[in-house]
Amino acid sequence: MKKALVGIVAFAGLATVASATTTLTYQVRTVGGTWASSVDANPGQQVEFRAMLSYTGPARRGLQGFNSQPTISNWNSSIDTLVPFVTSVATSAAPVSRNGAVVNLDNAYGRRYFPLIAGIPATSALRGHTNLVSGTSYLRIAQNNTTNWIGNGPTSGTAAANNFNGSTGVTITQANPGNVVQGTDNEIDWPVPVYNGSGDGLFYVDNGGGNFSPYPVNPEWGAPQDDGFGGVIDPNPNPGANSPVGFVTQLTNLEIYRFAVVLGAGPDRTLTVSTLLGSLLTGTGGSGRGANWYSGTGGGTAFTFDPMTQGNILGATINVVPTPGALALLGLGGLVAGRRRR
Repeated sequence: MKKALVGIVAFAGLATVASATTTLTYQVRTVGGTWASSVDANPGQQVEFRAMLSYTGPARRGLQGFNSQPTISNWNSSIDTLVPFVTSVATSAAPVSRNGAVVNLDNAYGRRYFPLIAGIPATSALRGHTNLVSGTSYLRIAQNNTTNWIGNGPTSGTAAANNFNGSTGVTITQANPGNVVQGTDNEIDWPVPVYNGSGDGLFYVDNGGGNFSPYPVNPEWGAPQDDGFGGVIDPNPNPGANSPVGFVTQLTNLEIYRFAVVLGAGPDRTLTVSTLLGSLLTGTGGSGRGANWYSGTGGGTAFTFDPMTQGNILGATINVVPTPGALALLGLGGLVAGRRRR
């Protein structure tokens, strides 16, 4: 019993942050409100939640890959609703979404688009699952066939994807900077590699054979910047719906997905948005769970696995508070029921 209680406390995001350098933070808000670790909402209000990654430590160029299955506790599937979102390649609609991911999360819900992000086919589309765990009902967002609770199911073979290894959640991938080239995916407009040609402080494009041309300056974004590793920083890391997307170098408060729910009427309750460590990426050779970040060596193609603990997952809470009118009706209903019993 003691072990179960420890797991529940960690799952709720109350554990102390451990020494790993990557943190996954969930935040919540009502539509148009301020992002925070907790929000009060009335029944029927739409509540958004998002996940953000932050990295501190040795130099890194940007996120290479991440996976998780966001969950919401105390979910009531008979009255609560998961708001529609971009679920797969089949539900993508340019320019808002591409390859099953959303270019600007202010315009639609789903996972964030990164250069050459791996597409999710329609047969594996993301959706909401409900699981009853130790008497508590959870909403869990994962791929279509991942019906088991995190860490459960067959332990080997292809069937382990449901859901022993936790690998088929909201997957995030980003192409290495050397592959983010003009014309690739018909969306990436920043050619690389970038060469600082003659020491004049300007960038040039290496066209091969010793030929260099001036690096284009997009009038909407401005000039690119040197990232310190021989690459380029996208001058617009949060592009609009109609803007191309360059390599994302952001290392702190990096939003990777956003979803929304509408919660039904009823008594006061608190829902916790979080996930379990078992749904994160597995390191090489099974060396723990965590995130992959492009390292500052190897021209940006090499990446490093950063292990995490449950303590590096910080949950958020949604407090459903009935309106005064609804409370009055609940009280009246109780009074009538009492009179009938007498």
